[in-house]
Amino acid sequence: MRKRIQNKARIVLTALLIGITMLLQFSSHAQAESQFEEYQVKAAFLYNFAKFIEWPSNAFHDPDSPIRICVLGKDPFGEALDSIKNKNVGARKLVIERLRRSDSLDKCQLLFISDSEKNNLPEILKGVKKWPVLTVGDMQGFIQSGGIISFVSKGNQVSFEINLDAVERSKIKVSSQLLQVGSIYREKH
Repeated sequence: MRKRIQNKARIVLTALLIGITMLLQFSSHAQAESQFEEYQVKAAFLYNFAKFIEWPSNAFHDPDSPIRICVLGKDPFGEALDSIKNKNVGARKLVIERLRRSDSLDKCQLLFISDSEKNNLPEILKGVKKWPVLTVGDMQGFIQSGGIISFVSKGNQVSFEINLDAVERSKIKVSSQLLQVGSIYREKH
């Protein structure tokens, strides 16, 4: 009798462990899919940002140079960002580049700074300050640190804030249409 109870307990325990494992895998898969969808939306935002930004001519090596969208640090976009590469913005093609901190950032027109670079953010923003680069991020405190556009996620909605003071320092021009869609942020002087 005791052996029968132990066997039943083992079967119940095994079934319970299998169920928990399946639930965790499903939850992990659903979370990964949700994050992929979030970054698909953010990739579409990056494409549209490029359409509503005017860079000075010195931001490009020549009139045919592409607009370079660079991701610095761990890439949260995955394949989602690849869906916009080679699209045209005006007469320029979009090129996607994934960079390490040792790479030169002056070739980028739009720089997404990954959350993995949070500890290096002040140094990165200081480094690109002398070039007309649209800096974008989604980490906590990005816009307050001097980033230009910060993604804001509320539930399943993705929106963005624009730091007007950082825009002015960058020498890029942001379309009034983009300013109407995003929330405006001003640094305290």
